[in-house]
Amino acid sequence: MNKFIKRIVPLVLLLTLLASSLSFASPIKVYVNDDVLNMPTEPIVKDGRTLVPLRAIFEAMDADVDWNGKTRTVTGVKGDTTIVLQLDNKVASVNGKKVELDVPATAIKGSTLVPTRFISESLGAEVDW
Repeated sequence: MNKFIKRIVPLVLLLTLLASSLSFASPIKVYVNDDVLNMPTEPIVKDGRTLVPLRAIFEAMDADVDWNGKTRTVTGVKGDTTIVLQLDNKVASVNGKKVELDVPATAIKGSTLVPTRFISESLGAEVDW
């Protein structure tokens, strides 16, 4: 019984610390040109990738945004760069060239969330974590 208690107590303490750290995790902040980006929906982390509201990131980077509800496709245009993403599809396109995403665009609370690094780098920006 003593061995059992010696093994289970550290495990319980570890799980308690893990649970408390997850519940008090600070929200993800996204900066564009050193300014905090205000977004209608909080960014999320999905499968190790940070997803942000598409319209907020496109507009912060001076790109035009168009939504096609029928095909569930969003198009962003900045200068001579055109990015097309479809909800729940891991294949996007940049200037007509197909690009495989690690995580597809997804809809949460009426906002389309997209992989931050993909969008930013496609529009010629640097991404730092």
